[in-house]
Amino acid sequence: MVAQYSAFRKQVPLLYVMLVANTLALSLTHIVAAPLWLAVGVPMAFYVICFVRVVHWLRQRNVVISPEEAAAGLRSTTLLSIALGFAFCGWALSLYGYGDQLHDSHIAFYIGVTIIGCMFCLMHLRAAAFILGIVVLTPFALFFLMTGVVVFQAIAINLLLVIATVIYVLNANFRDFSQLIDSRRKVLQKQQDMQRLLAENQKLANSDSLTGLANRRWFLAQLDIELEKAQTSGGRLAVGIFDLDGFKPVNDAYGHAAGDKVLIEVARRLENHCGNAVHIARLGGDEFGFIVTNAPADATLQENVAEVIQQLSQPIHLPGVAARVGASAGFAVFPDGGQAAQELFERAAHALYHAKQAGRGTCVLFTRALATEIAYRSLVEQELRAADLDKEMSVVFQPLWSVRANGIYGFEALARWTTPALGSVRPDIFIAVAERCGLMGGLSEVMFRKALVEAERWPSHLLLSFNLSAKDISSTQTLTRLLTILEESRFDPHRLILELTETAMLENLNEAFRNLERIRELGIGIALDDFGVGQSSLGQVHRLPISKIKIDQSFVREIDSNGVARNIVRTIMDLARNLDCTCIVEGIETAEQANILSSLGCELMQGYYFGRPLEPTAALERVQSSEQAKPALKAIG
Repeated sequence: MVAQYSAFRKQVPLLYVMLVANTLALSLTHIVAAPLWLAVGVPMAFYVICFVRVVHWLRQRNVVISPEEAAAGLRSTTLLSIALGFAFCGWALSLYGYGDQLHDSHIAFYIGVTIIGCMFCLMHLRAAAFILGIVVLTPFALFFLMTGVVVFQAIAINLLLVIATVIYVLNANFRDFSQLIDSRRKVLQKQQDMQRLLAENQKLANSDSLTGLANRRWFLAQLDIELEKAQTSGGRLAVGIFDLDGFKPVNDAYGHAAGDKVLIEVARRLENHCGNAVHIARLGGDEFGFIVTNAPADATLQENVAEVIQQLSQPIHLPGVAARVGASAGFAVFPDGGQAAQELFERAAHALYHAKQAGRGTCVLFTRALATEIAYRSLVEQELRAADLDKEMSVVFQPLWSVRANGIYGFEALARWTTPALGSVRPDIFIAVAERCGLMGGLSEVMFRKALVEAERWPSHLLLSFNLSAKDISSTQTLTRLLTILEESRFDPHRLILELTETAMLENLNEAFRNLERIRELGIGIALDDFGVGQSSLGQVHRLPISKIKIDQSFVREIDSNGVARNIVRTIMDLARNLDCTCIVEGIETAEQANILSSLGCELMQGYYFGRPLEPTAALERVQSSEQAKPALKAIG
């Protein structure tokens, strides 16, 4: 009906123009023969009606109508067609007899031509066309058949045949029109179905099936859009990344189903805490991205991110257990933090990396100082890749002190690197770079070989402590090469202690466990370094074949003024005894700290108070000049 209405309203003004033209012609031929009110007055009323209807339809040409409005319009048009058909036909027949036969012939011609023209103008409104034909043709045929004039009777019969043909043509045309509209409707329906499927596919392609959040693809596309808006308006835009701390241990300990529930709950908390001005997406794994439009000042933004981290750190209740994960975040702000979308995203990732390095549960904003550090680390990586490690790497040794023997019982080997281009590079920088770019295995092999060469010169009761990175302990190939170097050196494995951080072991707990068992079988001691600041649980620690626990120096700094710090140290020492492990305290810098720890029962210590890292020759000289280095210290290993 909408299609009928739309097609009809384009032609209906022509219908009224034709009516006016034909009526005007008939009126002029009868203006002398017929009464003035009939020849002129009645047509004038018709003209007014036609003008009003033309104006009405012209206003409707571009109006969008509903199916209900179309149906109402078609019904009113059909009724009006009947009324006007009667009116025009009745007026024309009322002129019969006022003039001669030519005037009467004009009346027959007028009715025949007008009815055919009107029916064609109403071709898209079949009911109105058929009714109009019947309403006009019936009185016309009866009237002229009864005149007794053979010519008029022939005209009536001829017009009946013509109208019958017109009706047939109009019916066929309307059928084709209906089929065309139905075909177009089906095409439109298919297009709508395709658009719906396309929208659904687009949604699936841009959303994360597990959490329901947007995915990485959508995030990067939205970042381009929001950045363009910010560049146009001159506003601030923040781009950030959340990374969960301790998620892998939860996933390993309780299974992937529990890990999925953790990710779903994290997504829910992010959505609840962040407002409409924040776009959130799961970038992959346990990483989530956020885009903040009209970002507030840096300090306020950092406070807001810290609040989100606090929310994510709350326990997550799973069936039978309460899992606890943390989060670290890095973010960059347009325009100070970068001008391009990819640049902002990469700098947010760099800030996240530094947040992880600085301490879990923190958020870091990308700044110019950080940009300088990143540039420096890039230079460090280039130099490290091109370095002659055997020539440029060296090892120093920090004393390990025994309170009971009042002397040195061993040394911890520490890496040093001096490059011709950059000079001396801090160990925390080049080790982090080596781990990130996959060079840690080769670096560890060089340092281990150098450390063993120097340790072979020591008295046989002194121990060597060597640090392994997360990459070393999770790589069976690297560990095999290190053990081969140990075997070739003929250094007693019982004099060796390998130190690992909690994080290093928990990155791949199962692989670490297998490699540690292999180490332990050779009689090598295993120390858990920086204990108390990682993400491990007692349920995981007790599975590890460790022989020593090193208490992190963060608990020692305030031990002379903070009772809580003393209680933590005492608790860790009790834990070490229960696990049948030796306890070592590191980071001791003053005599007061050493005395307090000694009163708590600490027997093995390390720190600047007992000696700073020494060059190999200086370390050997100190051992030779020390009277406290006794063979009885062998039992410590």
